[in-house]
Amino acid sequence: MTGDDDLESDFLNDDQTIQAVVETETLENSVTEESEDIGGEKSSSVGSDVFDYDRFSRNDVVGEVRMSMDEFDVTSSIEVWGEITKNKKPPEELQEVLLSLSYLPSAERLTVVLLKARNLFLPQDKDNIDPFVKVYLVVNGKRVKKKKSAARKGTINPVWNEALTFSLSSCNLNNAAIEVCVMDQGNDLIGTNPLIGGCLIGPKESGAEKDHWIDMTQSPRKAVACWHTLRCSSQEACSFFSLLQELYNFFTASTQHCKLLQIHFTVKCLSTTRWSARADVLQIHFTVKCLSTTRWSARADACKNVHESWNEIHGALVSIENDTQQKRTVICEAKGIHMKMERLETAFMTVFWGFLQDHMNSTNKKLQSVEIDTTIVIELYDVLIHFIGETRANFDNFENTAKNLSLVQEYEKDFRRKRNHKLLSGETNTGEVSQLMNGRETLRITTFFGNN
Repeated sequence: MTGDDDLESDFLNDDQTIQAVVETETLENSVTEESEDIGGEKSSSVGSDVFDYDRFSRNDVVGEVRMSMDEFDVTSSIEVWGEITKNKKPPEELQEVLLSLSYLPSAERLTVVLLKARNLFLPQDKDNIDPFVKVYLVVNGKRVKKKKSAARKGTINPVWNEALTFSLSSCNLNNAAIEVCVMDQGNDLIGTNPLIGGCLIGPKESGAEKDHWIDMTQSPRKAVACWHTLRCSSQEACSFFSLLQELYNFFTASTQHCKLLQIHFTVKCLSTTRWSARADVLQIHFTVKCLSTTRWSARADACKNVHESWNEIHGALVSIENDTQQKRTVICEAKGIHMKMERLETAFMTVFWGFLQDHMNSTNKKLQSVEIDTTIVIELYDVLIHFIGETRANFDNFENTAKNLSLVQEYEKDFRRKRNHKLLSGETNTGEVSQLMNGRETLRITTFFGNN
């Protein structure tokens, strides 16, 4: 392995550091820095740390050399060889991805170069991951284009060096963003790819994400590289909100789909005992709601509508799925969304997030009042914190409501096919099952407690 190495000499009893020059692309560094006495006294020992230089972010520790100066005659210039001791790196708290952005105004082309990632977090039930990256072009809060990289097998420090290009007009630069999702390809032929972490880079973000985008726009035709922290999120929560967006996209993509959904909603209204319901049926305008990155109310409305019209949405999807006159791609899409809704976990997330976001949206509206003062703001935040704390004790209530809503009464993890592990010589499977959490405990610990 080659790298750009530098060396820092630390005079231990004076707590001062001298840094040597950077030697590029070599494993044999010849450091000839001259050091003088510091503070008028000789140091009793000297320590030298060797780093792998990274111009984009923090330097990685290669090792260290510690030696006592009492063992050497330093009245004249001498050459000393020391053994580099490999230090155990401290556990990293962040997982990061390095990418570069460049924009070519003449061609209206945005290029995203995925360089590498480091310290990706391993799932609790896996010993390794096969990471790949999905990159979305987001314009006005909506994903308009998606591209992905190849997977790198069995590593938490993958290197991709892949360029992905998107067409983006210059007039949309201030309303666009790049969403980067690092995912695990896994070994399942059927199923979703777990999300490891993600970040959103754009002019409306904050910190490094905003600075990177601005640097790119101010330096056309030049690649600007930067490390970004990958934020973790519950995979179940991400899948749920993705499903809400899928529902909106599916039913609004075709007027036929939208009318079919309204027909199922109408059937319910006609089955009531009130004659007025029949008169009001023509005035009903039911739609699934779109998510928004800027408005709390959009997510609250989306959760509420899906909860209140769960059976109607389910019926519309089944009708489309069984309609032989539909295109095969439409039938497959309806079947995929239908399968996602036929999960107790999805019903639980609908109930839980609908309840949580309705309260948060109500608080948000009060905070936007022009007549609000600081005292009321503090009270509202205190009430919200207390509310979220109390919510943690209501798992059983959410679960019971979800079971009443869903046709499925068992968690997916409990009934899906389990893979048989081939036992090695002298290995037994005693206690293996008892060490695994069931579906309920997995949802409660990793998702419910992790989200609030």
